[in-house]
Parts: sequence; C-alpha cells; structure tokens
Amino acid sequence: MTDYYKTLGVTRTSPQSEIKKSYREMAFKYHPDKNPGNPAAEERFKEISEAYSVLGDPEKKSRYDMGGYASQTASGHYQTRDNPFEDFSRTYYGPFGGSGDWQRPQPEQYTKQQAFEMLLRSVLTMVGGTLLLRFSLFFGIFGFLICVTAIGKGFINTLRAIRLLLRSDS
Repeated sequence: MTDYYKTLGVTRTSPQSEIKKSYREMAFKYHPDKNPGNPAAEERFKEISEAYSVLGDPEKKSRYDMGGYASQTASGHYQTRDNPFEDFSRTYYGPFGGSGDWQRPQPEQYTKQQAFEMLLRSVLTMVGGTLLLRFSLFFGIFGFLICVTAIGKGFINTLRAIRLLLRSDS
C-alpha cells in the first residue's frame, strides 16, 4: 500500500490547509497539460490525485490512519483492502436478506430513544404484515411474499432493537 503522506510530501500531523497546498503545488507541477507526452508525469499526477482524494476527506483520512482505508475500484464501488477474497464471498440470498459479506459489522451507536423508536416501528411492521396476510390472497403469491417479508423484517429488527436497548442500559 502506498504511503499517501509521502506521495504528497506532508506529515501525519499536517493540517488540512497544508495538505491542500501541497496537493495544488504538485498537481500544478505534474499536470498532463503542463507536461504533454510525458507518461511519467501523468502517472505521478494520478498518484497525487489519489492521495489527495483520501487525505483531503477527513473521514477517509481517519480510516486510512487506522489502517482500514477503502479504495475506490473502477466500477465505483469501495473495496476494503483487508480481505483479498472479498470479491468471491459476495452472493445473493434472495428476498430474505444476507449480502454474503462476512466481515463483522461495526457497533451501532444509537440513543435509547432511537432504539425504542426502532423497536416500535419493527413491531408495527411485524403486526401489519400479520394482519395483511389475510388479504394477501387477492394479490396472489406476490402478496404472500410481501407479507412474509414484512413479518420477517419486523421480527429481525425487533430483535436488533431489543439488543440495542439492552446494550444501552449497561
């Protein structure tokens, strides 16, 4: 992994203004319009631009500093650099969830009020899906699938909200 701080010629403790200034100076120096026909300058300009896209954004910079930086691939999706087999682990499990991404999710930060609101919404979703199950026959198999999905999603989110409420108590 390239050291973006070295690429821009700044230190880890440099303020955003210094990072921006260094990027502008180097980008001006290696810009392809200033160096026509020089592939080395063009490659250097790309490296500088990539480094600034990370260090210029406070969120990406903090992730980069912690070692969990995610680079943007050509398809526009962010891909973490920790798991080399991540591309092969993504599958689709149908309408009942699952993304195939087996990385441990980050702990969620909810207030007690937000967790209670989530509990209320999920219980209402589950009850609504159960009540509408009677009328699902009017819509055929799709109505049944929608009701079952609502019940399942409500149940899972109810468990999640209860877990959040219990975690916020301790």
